[in-house]
Amino acid sequence: MNRNKLPRWEKVLQRTFPPFAETTSGYFEFHGFSIGPMDWIREREILIKYQNPQMYMIQDPAAYYITNIKSLLNKAHPNFEKAIDKINSDVYKGVRVSPGKTLKDLQKLNELHLYLYGVMLIAFDVLIDIGSKIDKTIKNNDLDFPLYLATPIKKTGIQREKEAMSAARINITKSKLNRLVADFGYIHQDYLGQPWGVKDYQKACKDKIILKSNKSKSYNISQYSPNEQYLIRIFRKFIYMYEEGRNAMVRACWSMKETLKTLGYDPDKMLYMTRTEVELFSQNKGPYISDRLLRKRKEAFAIYFEAGKYYEFTGNQEVRRFIKSQKIEHFWNQKIKSEITLKGSIAYKGKVKGRVRLVFTQTDANRVQRGEIFIAPMTQVEFLSGLRKCGAIVTDEGGG
Repeated sequence: MNRNKLPRWEKVLQRTFPPFAETTSGYFEFHGFSIGPMDWIREREILIKYQNPQMYMIQDPAAYYITNIKSLLNKAHPNFEKAIDKINSDVYKGVRVSPGKTLKDLQKLNELHLYLYGVMLIAFDVLIDIGSKIDKTIKNNDLDFPLYLATPIKKTGIQREKEAMSAARINITKSKLNRLVADFGYIHQDYLGQPWGVKDYQKACKDKIILKSNKSKSYNISQYSPNEQYLIRIFRKFIYMYEEGRNAMVRACWSMKETLKTLGYDPDKMLYMTRTEVELFSQNKGPYISDRLLRKRKEAFAIYFEAGKYYEFTGNQEVRRFIKSQKIEHFWNQKIKSEITLKGSIAYKGKVKGRVRLVFTQTDANRVQRGEIFIAPMTQVEFLSGLRKCGAIVTDEGGG
């Protein structure tokens, strides 16, 4: 690959993430993360919120991430699979964590949130390499195979939520709705959104489209070689690690916010603190975020790491100077185009006609009407209320 023909930086992802999430993400991207014999690191990245409600991930296109995963895919590696199972066990526990009552509880939850964020990140990237290996290794025209492959090895919170809603709709009671809120409401929060309440579940339990099952059929993989079975198995385990890992990460963040409520603090302000600031606060070594710093972080915030160095920038002035110094094309060379046609790859062939709805936040998703065309940077869990009603989905990037 000729690096001289590539831009120094390019936008690869766009999410509704505040500084707390950005700096948590940056920790393992900067320091690296391991699963048994597998190593992973990004080493070079910019996360930036500027003149937009969403955060941009900007990276070197020649070095998205570095990992030795490919060397572990040529034959079954028991130590690798055991390490995957250990992490998935942690994820299972993490998605059931409860809020605390003390600063020490907040500290533990912050550490758990950090760990689960790393788990989700590494699973997201590694799935690309395992999926590519499967495409090259396994030749299969069976229509049931892709659906089986894309199904997590175990049920995730979203699957369990749908089953619980289906059971509750037979005879909807207040106690059943309260149980749904307690068990699954947090899933819809992400960071800047709000958990689902009784009214949300009351409405969802009556919607047949929301409750429609997408279960994959049982599938016999004995027809494949031992190594092919290994690839299929660890792919589905990483699907679980990513999907349920994300749910567990959100659960940890929700628990932190509930803990802060108990302690008498505004939990939404925490989202504009850095991970380190929250850690110091939980150890009585630093203050809670001031209103002045909160305003500046809401204006703009960025992190940048490269060549073993890490930097943070707060407020429009600092971030604008940084953008200019890095010549980030997405910001300094935006040209208005007269094109009215969107081009890209499709997941399902067909034609849909409807009103367009631009979605950047959970509030936008809640406004989606039945049959509208859902347009967003990428799909996110907090957008489920809109995704379940739209007629078609258009995104800049993949995701979940």
